[in-house]
Amino acid sequence: MALLVGWGGVATGVNKAGVATAHGWAYGVHPRRLIAFSLEGNADLPASPLPAVPVPLAAREFPVKAELAMGGRAQYEGACVFCHGGGAVAGGMAPDLRASGVVLSETGFADVVRGGARLQKGMPAFRELSDEQLLELRHYIRQMAEAGLAAGPRQ
Repeated sequence: MALLVGWGGVATGVNKAGVATAHGWAYGVHPRRLIAFSLEGNADLPASPLPAVPVPLAAREFPVKAELAMGGRAQYEGACVFCHGGGAVAGGMAPDLRASGVVLSETGFADVVRGGARLQKGMPAFRELSDEQLLELRHYIRQMAEAGLAAGPRQ
């Protein structure tokens, strides 16, 4: 018999109400596994890592501008939400951008989002995004990080 186990499917992208986050499922920490077994078997299953909740980064050096964040929300919901989760709260399928230092770097963010620096990890390149759209995205993600920090643990 074989079972596919671990957090996955469409729910990881949408992460309705932070379900994955609430359960401590984090991208790159917890494996998805195909477990094949026999009812007569006696092997031990390798342990899974302990729950891990991404913690949004505090970044006083990045003051959020609400008008830019508003434009970034539209960009995010159009291209990023399916993998990185609603409200920028990741569902385990992709990194939680609120906890990413990449967002703090204009060039680093452009290299990843527009330039395709993480293609090998499944992050597509959005070559059509302008510098202004990237800036708006960064402000939206940072706004969501600040909201997560203000809400406290598991948000």
